[in-house]
Amino acid sequence: MEDNYIEKENSSQGIELKKYIFKAVSYWYLFVLSLLISVFAAKWINKHAIPTYGLHATVLLMGDSNEDEVAGGLTLFSKRKNIDTQKGILKSYSLTEETVNELDFGTAYYIDQRFKKPYEIYKRSPFIVHFDSAFSQYNGIPVYVNILNNDEVEISIEHFDIEQKLAFGEQFVHGNFGFTITPRNDGPFNKQIFENSYFFQKLSINHVVQSYLGRLEIDVSPEKSSILWLWLVGTVPQKDADYLNKLIEIYIRNGLEEKNKKAAGIIEFIDKQLEGVSDSLRKTENILQLFKQQNR
Repeated sequence: MEDNYIEKENSSQGIELKKYIFKAVSYWYLFVLSLLISVFAAKWINKHAIPTYGLHATVLLMGDSNEDEVAGGLTLFSKRKNIDTQKGILKSYSLTEETVNELDFGTAYYIDQRFKKPYEIYKRSPFIVHFDSAFSQYNGIPVYVNILNNDEVEISIEHFDIEQKLAFGEQFVHGNFGFTITPRNDGPFNKQIFENSYFFQKLSINHVVQSYLGRLEIDVSPEKSSILWLWLVGTVPQKDADYLNKLIEIYIRNGLEEKNKKAAGIIEFIDKQLEGVSDSLRKTENILQLFKQQNR
């Protein structure tokens, strides 16, 4: 009796399962449609999304064995600072500010395309903006630029409700704004540039410095070694590569300048000591000559 009951229960469960399967199959077109929509959405996002890139550079810290010694044990170069100190120097505000200033990162260039978020194009901008140092400039205000032909551009500044045509090299002045626009390269523009819309922004140095300080990561690789790995993730790989290269260049240059100063200080100390010895020798020689004259 119990076996018959179990068989009936299993049979009813099998019938219910088949019913759900047939019902799901009857709506197959919805599954196909959702799959197609998902594939299309993924392709659209990948096509229009702004990609991010990761870049890294390495810095080798020289050990104590590379330090030279002169004058009976006087150390010519200071001993290697600990790794935490070096990481602190590389992520210091002053070093980052010096790097940003040397690279002239105070102006950002963007392209504005349909169905895509505006993104920075760095040195791929077809024009360069030259700010007049006599004006304080406005930070963070977009200035849209449409290239009309090989000789003229049209600028628009929504913040000030301004639309104006300018010849390349002609100065634009409004309030604290003062700048000229020139082509980045010689020769005529291609047709695609006339169809694109661009804009630029004057950025505060502090804003740029804080951006790089927030994005730069420094690790020791491998552990307990003297190799520092510098990592940057961003959307403008060439700009970030230029930053890393310049940061390391200035870091090395400043280290050499510090060593040169210490070496110059040591040399100056030795020269003073030699001067003192020379004076003592001269005094001793004079005393000896006087003694000889008195005892003839």
